Amino acid sequence: MSKNALVFGASGITGWSVVNELLSTSDDAQCFDRVIALTVRRLDAEAALWPESSKLQVVDGVDLTRGSKNDLASILRDKVPSIGSVTHLFFNSYKWAQDPKVESLVNSSMLERAVMVIEELCPKFEYLVLPTGTKAYGMHLLENFPYGDRLPLTEDLPRLPEPHASEMFYYWETDTLDRLSQDKTWTWCEVRPDLVVGFVPNDNAHCLAQTLAIYLSLYREVNGKNSKVPWPGTAKSYKVLSSQTSQDMLAKFSVWASLHPQLTGNGEAFNVLDSNRPSTWEERWHTICSLFDLEGIGYVEGTPSAESFMMTHRAKWDELTETHGLKSGHIDNNVANPYFFKNMLTLFDYDHQASMEKAYKLGFQASWDDRRSWDIAFQRFRMAKIIP
Repeated sequence: MSKNALVFGASGITGWSVVNELLSTSDDAQCFDRVIALTVRRLDAEAALWPESSKLQVVDGVDLTRGSKNDLASILRDKVPSIGSVTHLFFNSYKWAQDPKVESLVNSSMLERAVMVIEELCPKFEYLVLPTGTKAYGMHLLENFPYGDRLPLTEDLPRLPEPHASEMFYYWETDTLDRLSQDKTWTWCEVRPDLVVGFVPNDNAHCLAQTLAIYLSLYREVNGKNSKVPWPGTAKSYKVLSSQTSQDMLAKFSVWASLHPQLTGNGEAFNVLDSNRPSTWEERWHTICSLFDLEGIGYVEGTPSAESFMMTHRAKWDELTETHGLKSGHIDNNVANPYFFKNMLTLFDYDHQASMEKAYKLGFQASWDDRRSWDIAFQRFRMAKIIP
């Protein structure tokens, strides 16, 4: 039977990679005849760096935070004539909110509205993939992280205790899918990446690679090649064990999982990581800096923060932008979560690595090292003329 994919949130760090994978030459991607990429902001395929393909339709103006179920159905009918042929839904839409209860309500409501419309419009709908993350294990609780004695993190760990469980929007989303899928013919799975390393064509709330790419490009311009770059986090966070997930790895597993419902359906959760080998920021920092002809070194007391460095040398970035014909506006990322960059490099100063054994045991075998993930992301930012 023909398989046709609908990707909500296609311009985000996970949604972009799912579209990219579906348009690739992989055996799994060849199973799909059509790929419909939905975005809020305008985005053309060429600017997105997606492969040229007759399979792709990009549709903007689809904002799940606005309007009713009927409004969404009307938009999809009008903009996507082939909507009735959709069989697979990759739901990557997300709206950040500082208040966890607001975040939970907004995101679960978006998901419910989308699923109900797809059920109505797509009689062949059979599978949904929902990306969440290792925040489901309570990593955001910092000193109250509950599973420090149960590492690596595995999918069979219980939900967080209250009051944290009621404020975890991932749980709201998976509970919504549990309810909506009861007695239905479609199934679904949850994929849990750790830190996602990847590219976005537009600014994004959670793209650490973009901020690091701009920071290190500017650092090299100001201080020269082969300069030493102190770790912009803390001395403690530099040494802890953790995992990372290339956006490509996440997309490969998501597509693979959607084609193996007998193995992955019924609301199963899967950690998705680059490999089962955890690493430290000490290892990654040397690698990341080397990709900019710089030398990454450890924490140095009194080093200005990356944010203050970029602000101090903002005029130099404007010069770089003009000299290299870069796209403007990316150093002023007005959609970014203002806490994300600093938090990722400073607050998570305890071991929190995860395991991918569950996915491997089902037959998914892809893995690669840290360098490949960061190198691919930075190359894409260069191709998109976001960094020199």
